[in-house]
Amino acid sequence: MSNLGTQENIRVKTVGILREYLSKLENVQFNEDFLRWVFPEIPRVAPPFSGQISTLTLTEHTPGSKIRAERGKRLTFFLKEFVAILYFLAQECQKGGENGPLLNNYNPNIFRVRIDKGEGGYIIPIVVRRDRRLHSWSVFYTRGMEFDDLMLNPQARVFSPE
Repeated sequence: MSNLGTQENIRVKTVGILREYLSKLENVQFNEDFLRWVFPEIPRVAPPFSGQISTLTLTEHTPGSKIRAERGKRLTFFLKEFVAILYFLAQECQKGGENGPLLNNYNPNIFRVRIDKGEGGYIIPIVVRRDRRLHSWSVFYTRGMEFDDLMLNPQARVFSPE
């Protein structure tokens, strides 16, 4: 058990999603860096994700490097898994950006996502937050930011696959 916060496991079973359909979701807004740098890397069809997601809700200010050191490789989702989970969230689970079993709407929800490109790949932090004005989810990526650069606030949730 982590001394950084409380951990919970959530069973998620999603359906596959077409990339073009994801861009048309009315209750999900993507920032410019996400659309420019991440969206083109999403596979044309993202397969379903079926399994458990572990959430760590922080109880103290914590740097990303401390979380990564404690949680290890299990902290990383593949981009296709993240997309399937995001679609599940937006269409079936928490449509209006409300609190629910998966995301907390008033604090950052952090996903560490691996993008496979060319010979290698890279890992980026993606933040999902509620947009109070639009009653939807906002998906943020800031180009050049690393997970280890983040200083996460108490009540932030960090997700990992199980």
